[in-house]
Amino acid sequence: MPDMGGRQKRGIGLRLRNAHDAGQLVLVRCQHCNIKRWYQPGDLIKLFGNAEVDQLTGAMVCVKCGLKEYILAESESLT
Repeated sequence: MPDMGGRQKRGIGLRLRNAHDAGQLVLVRCQHCNIKRWYQPGDLIKLFGNAEVDQLTGAMVCVKCGLKEYILAESESLT
């Protein structure tokens, strides 16, 4: 595997509309204070548009500690 220099390979990521259509939820958690929040993709579309789920990582702020560097967003299927 080639060395990417610490960069992730960018491809077509999962968009909020696709997660909504698949019935998934978006888990947003802070790795600093270990707080977790579940969001419906339809609610996040109203705030961020049809963004990739990975792009929410830099756009959201933790409600407990106020840091955005530790936020991680991922889609989850609860079935």
